[in-house]
Order: sequence, then structure tokens, then C-alpha cells
Amino acid sequence: MKLRVISSPDFFEEESQLVNALFDLGLKCFHLRKPEEEKESIVTFLSKIKEEYRQKIIIHGHFQLAYDFNLGGIHLTELHRRSLSKRECDRLIMEVREMGKKIGSAFHQKEAFQEELPAFDYYLVSPLFESISKVGYKPKEIWEPKSIKPEIRAALVGLGGVELSRIPTCKAWGFEEVAVLGTIWHRPDKAIEKFKALQKACQQNNLMY
Repeated sequence: MKLRVISSPDFFEEESQLVNALFDLGLKCFHLRKPEEEKESIVTFLSKIKEEYRQKIIIHGHFQLAYDFNLGGIHLTELHRRSLSKRECDRLIMEVREMGKKIGSAFHQKEAFQEELPAFDYYLVSPLFESISKVGYKPKEIWEPKSIKPEIRAALVGLGGVELSRIPTCKAWGFEEVAVLGTIWHRPDKAIEKFKALQKACQQNNLMY
């Protein structure tokens, strides 16, 4: 199972140093999601990330920065995806891949998988459990990859309430990838410690990290 980390929605002191430290420890994918932040602030943040790690970053919004900083890819919110026709979405996917980058989107209802889906590189589904970062945000259904759409070949990434004790459950459900947000950033001073514990749990469950 691959472990992704999603950024805190707001910037905080020494965040870039912590993110660099997580990459140093082996983080494979970091989602830069700052929905209320200005482009200039995001540029400042990215400039502080080591160049060798930037291709491991998926950016949510301000997509031109993916090309300016040679990031790994872009993420479409559910709202953005639904604003596009299937043809428009397929064209965007093709353009992004032609530039050597990945593209994925968020899904919050199983029924969305009954539609003809664009061929994303990953599908971020949530919430798996009660959210740590969003008070009162609870799952309305059980997200098991085999019950969503078996023919999907791209990664299904589980998000929402994923913490240390739930890694075995995520594995049992069949997830190959999970993403964490509140587990890491609820206490930034404990971010490194939390990440190391998640790494160890993945190793103990014969999972990738």
C-alpha cells in the first residue's frame, strides 16, 4: 500500500521544512492542497522544496505551477471535474499526460462510479472513516475497492480518518493506497513521529510506504 500525505489547508511556520523532512524519510507522494491561499504564497512554498522532490508533488489548483516547478501532476476537485464534459475531461487528461504528468480526481459518492469515468491515474475516494480534520464529516457508505468498480485499473486512494490503527483495515478492504491529512497535521510538532509510525505499520502489514 502506497502512503500519500495531503497538506494542511493553511500554511504554517516551518511547513516546507517538515515536508522536505518527510520526503527525506521516504514519502512517495505529497498533495499540495491550499484552497484559500494565493498563488504567490504557493510559489514561495514550492521554491523551498528541494528540486529532487518536486516531481513527487500533486497540486490542487493553480495548475500552471505544475509545469513551472516540474511537479508530478495535478488534481481535479469533484466540482471541477463535474464542470467538464467527458470529452473536455479526456482532452485535459491527454494534455497533462503529454507533459509527462499524472492526473486524478476526488470522489465522494459510490454512485459516481456507475458513470463512464475518465481514465484518471488515480481516484481519491473519501471519507473511509470519520474525518480527523473535518469535524462531523463521516462516511455514509463503506468504500471497498471490489465493491466500487472492479474493472478500474488505476489506483483507488482511500482518504478520511486514516490513522495508525486503521492501516490493517484499509489493507483488508483491498486498498493499495491511502492518504492522510489530519493524522499528520493535527499536531505539526508530531508530524515526523506520526509519519514514521505509519511507515512502520505499512511495513508490518507487508505494505508499501
